[in-house]
Amino acid sequence: MQLSKDKFAALCGVSSATICAVCKPDGHISIKSAEKIAKGLNTPVQKLFELHLDTGGLSDKTILHYHKLISTILAQATRDRLIPFNIADRNHMKAPKLERKEAAFLDDEQVRHVLELLENEPIKWKTIMYLLIYSGIRRGELLGLEWKDINFEKKVISIRRTSQAVDHMGIITKSPKNDTSYRTIKLSETVLVLLRDYQQYWQKRRTELDDYWQDEIQITLADGSTQTVPNDRLFTKVDSTPMNPYSVSDWVRKFVKRNNLPYFTPHSLRHTHATLLIAEGVSIPTVSRRLGHSSIATTSKIYIHAIQSADEIASNALEDKLKLEKRKDNAD
Repeated sequence: MQLSKDKFAALCGVSSATICAVCKPDGHISIKSAEKIAKGLNTPVQKLFELHLDTGGLSDKTILHYHKLISTILAQATRDRLIPFNIADRNHMKAPKLERKEAAFLDDEQVRHVLELLENEPIKWKTIMYLLIYSGIRRGELLGLEWKDINFEKKVISIRRTSQAVDHMGIITKSPKNDTSYRTIKLSETVLVLLRDYQQYWQKRRTELDDYWQDEIQITLADGSTQTVPNDRLFTKVDSTPMNPYSVSDWVRKFVKRNNLPYFTPHSLRHTHATLLIAEGVSIPTVSRRLGHSSIATTSKIYIHAIQSADEIASNALEDKLKLEKRKDNAD
């Protein structure tokens, strides 16, 4: 008996994202998920998986997250007079230091090469990549897009929802990351032309699928509830249901490997978008608004490398201009 990835995930009681992770050459899943899959296949877990008990500890970001959570809980307990003081606040303990890693990105020549290679790819994936590069949206925001979010006349897309894969829940639809993530992004004519072509392809495929196309789909919300909505997503699986965000990462990984490109991920293209804009002199507030960051300070911290490079270019440009003016004065 052959099962689809989603049906097999449901049979085992895990998410489709977990099954995707299992299929990766270097994929990792929790022992609990491994046991569920082994049970579904009626096979000892040791025969299916290589167990790694020493994971190397938690990441700095995870440790900081738990520290903030514990501190918040203890702060409330202090206010409720359940404990005398908050041992995790700054007066008693230093918060774990989060080492910020420089964002990975492609330079302009690498991006041009990627765009050339995309000419030979299916229009669905070409459109996905163009949107990531030209708009800087997050992977989840990309897969949350519906056709009503595209305004061809005003040349903008609106970010109103995000699609994520969550263990034990599958693919869920939720609100964007923060209030500033609700935003409208201007698109170039290049992307709009591609979107029009892709819309024609989307409508043709919808007609070809006929009865297999689901005019309405049931989506899962962040609180676990479900809702039936019109099927208007730009990017869907072959059965016309919302795509798993990990499938985008998988495709990009294979695309990079197939074309012997420098390593990058869908999120790298978001960083690429911002870095190239800053290098072209676009203001930090404008870049921050396009990315949907909670504050300009966040943008400045993440893209300090690009800001410094742009500042150096500005300095050299001014020096060259003043030297030119000086030569003119001498000539006079």
